[in-house]
Amino acid sequence: MPPAFRIVADAQVITEVIRTHLLSLTVVDEAGRQNDRLTIRIDDRRRETGGGIALPRTGAELEVSIGYAGKLQQMGIYVVDELEIEGPPAALTIRARAAAFDPSLHFTTLQTQKTRAWHQTTLGDLVRSIAAEHGYQPSVAIDYDGVPIPHLDQVDESDMNLLTRLGTQYGAVAKPAGGHLIFTPRGRSGSVSGQTIAPVTLRPADVTSWRGTLTKRGKFRQVIAQWRDLQAALTRSKTAGKGEPIYRLTHLYPDAAQALAAARSKLDQLTRGAGELELTLPGDPTILAETPLNLTGFRDGLDGPWTTRTATHKITSSGYTTTLAADARP
Repeated sequence: MPPAFRIVADAQVITEVIRTHLLSLTVVDEAGRQNDRLTIRIDDRRRETGGGIALPRTGAELEVSIGYAGKLQQMGIYVVDELEIEGPPAALTIRARAAAFDPSLHFTTLQTQKTRAWHQTTLGDLVRSIAAEHGYQPSVAIDYDGVPIPHLDQVDESDMNLLTRLGTQYGAVAKPAGGHLIFTPRGRSGSVSGQTIAPVTLRPADVTSWRGTLTKRGKFRQVIAQWRDLQAALTRSKTAGKGEPIYRLTHLYPDAAQALAAARSKLDQLTRGAGELELTLPGDPTILAETPLNLTGFRDGLDGPWTTRTATHKITSSGYTTTLAADARP
């Protein structure tokens, strides 16, 4: 079945215009701090004879869906931030990101540095406040909604960097996508709407190529983080995981909640380092970042659970392929 796509630019459908000139269409869906990306490469030779397409404006919104005839999956809304023109042969490359870019400054307002203090709030309220400031719909996992933040300083730091810092501390994915500002547990396999993503089972016959790397990392089974109990004048600890060997964090955290979050985040990081996987398969628009994968029939060491870190969807004249980068799940 031939691949299909739909592109809406500033509320105007331009699918057929793009299809006539298309060299490639690539959507990269990332977990973590990276913004999702869209790249459209167009044959621009007809411009030399008075044909071709008009140069799009930076700041234009592109709504993109890909898949197959009669069954398209919306990939998100992207904002054009870069145009590349080359030749010969004449070609135009349109690059866009899933963020609210200022058309004149070419960076998202989430990256503007600020100095302020957050006092007596929760992690959920903090994310919702930032989302409202920048015109996003908040998507905060229930795990973080009520996490207390007694005091947090934001000094010459952008809102995006602050969210990334908190995401690292609490083991979360923090990023804008599809008009939402997401803050959800890494590897939890949750969609933008907060619904659980169903796992995908893959067998050797389902893929065209694969490569796995197994390392000695990820052998730690327990992480301990210390925090200072000011009322009791004691140093206490919080633990994530069970068994040995044990990894001890050297930073002293101000309270039990932050210590536990740091221990869980580090354990997740160490566990994910135990294996990396790359897969290429016929195009499947339903597989996105954070999609859980179950490999079976490959071989011992690779068979089992993985979590998609990056999903790259590419349509060319040769067809539609999906390339996945995944991390081992405990």
